[in-house]
Amino acid sequence: TFEQHEAKMISIVHICKLFNSGYDLDQYSQHEHLSNLSNKQTISGHCNRARSALSSIGFEFRVQLCDQCKQKNNVKSCDKSTKARCICVEDAPSNDGEPHSQLKIYDISGGKKSDESTTKDCPDCITRLYHIPTSTFITSENRKVFIADGTMYDEFADLCQAAAQEIMAEKCKLTWVTICDGKNGSVNTRQMMENITPADTSNNSDEFPVNRSENSLEPIRALVTKQTHNNPNRKPHDTLLISTGKGKVRAGIFSRQHLLTTGLEPATCLPLLVEAQNRDMHCVVIDPNARTDREGMATFEASVRSLFDCHCELKEDEIEDGALGGDMDPSVPVDGSIFVLAHSASGGQLVRYLLNRQSAQFLSRIRSISFTDSTHSIQWVRNHPHLASLIQSSKSLYIKTFNPMRDEGNGEDSGGVECPKDQFWTHRFGEIRTIYSGTTEHSLSNWSARDSIWKHFDKNRDNAGTTSEDPN
Repeated sequence: TFEQHEAKMISIVHICKLFNSGYDLDQYSQHEHLSNLSNKQTISGHCNRARSALSSIGFEFRVQLCDQCKQKNNVKSCDKSTKARCICVEDAPSNDGEPHSQLKIYDISGGKKSDESTTKDCPDCITRLYHIPTSTFITSENRKVFIADGTMYDEFADLCQAAAQEIMAEKCKLTWVTICDGKNGSVNTRQMMENITPADTSNNSDEFPVNRSENSLEPIRALVTKQTHNNPNRKPHDTLLISTGKGKVRAGIFSRQHLLTTGLEPATCLPLLVEAQNRDMHCVVIDPNARTDREGMATFEASVRSLFDCHCELKEDEIEDGALGGDMDPSVPVDGSIFVLAHSASGGQLVRYLLNRQSAQFLSRIRSISFTDSTHSIQWVRNHPHLASLIQSSKSLYIKTFNPMRDEGNGEDSGGVECPKDQFWTHRFGEIRTIYSGTTEHSLSNWSARDSIWKHFDKNRDNAGTTSEDPN
């Protein structure tokens, strides 16, 4: 009935708000293997608070195997009483009524490592959002049946973003660092930049609770790669910096809609992080929308300045005992080159930051930049030849979403194809090499162009003779 549907919506919104207020909903999870874990026992040593909250309202992320992986992992059942991570392929009804195989991952080992080579780095396996009671994955066609527009959509999407960030942190060995805790709410972010403190890790392995006073601001945080702490033999590492566009998306998320209806990999930077990890690169994912997109530029400035230009090694007593697991340190390397992926509004924020801080260490370390549908303009730096040269040189690449109303050809077949530049385009972006992303969806440009992005980065690494062993 309508009353039952309305009550269910109110219940889901309430649970999402409880999560955002810092409550742990582990005990309400619909999965026994999650609900039996204590608050300290998290999946593979990582926080699973968002995934528990998501499960408590009847949803979860599952890996949907491609045809090739289905054949390779043709296992029909598993013994969930074993003391190790179990990867099993189960038959379940699909959206069209026909049975299909899908991957469920159960962790009942309390954080023991296991071999996950069966699904490792497969570009065709997609992590989809499922409705647990009906085993139905969410699509753009059925989304409103399970997730209504309005408040429910916003609260649910935020919860899914937090769950996706947990998955990214777990798979790519990332941890949260706090750049500004936001307790002095009366002070503007730009004013706080002069007195900003090095990134701390007091809440790096758990979600930051939102139980703050009226004068507090949202904390500014970033996801960074864990490193070996105080290792004298630590070699220089290149760093991949990822910044998302404006709106309600958070760190590492390019689209809330596609996270719900298309898949975690297309909607997030997870595939890019995996590739960076395979290249032994350090990763930094900042959150320009931490204090809404209206404060995006100030948040971007505070994040980059704290992590790169005002770098200070963390002392051992500043790291919470056991928070990082053993000898791990979340500080950003002070050596090695920086490779930047700036999506949408972050492209404009990056150029403005470089324009304001041309003498900063951050600028001198940039080896390559990939702009995806960036909002910057070459006219901003026309009086600064060094910057103008950088963002038009072979170090920079502009990736453009195909516009079927203006561009000729097929958008899906245009990936990596050189984009013709007219007078207007040249006046706006200069002589930067421009290619199509291979999609007509702005928020899917990073997913469609991921091969082109890494081809560009690898070319600049090779040209400079840069490896993890020899960054010079």
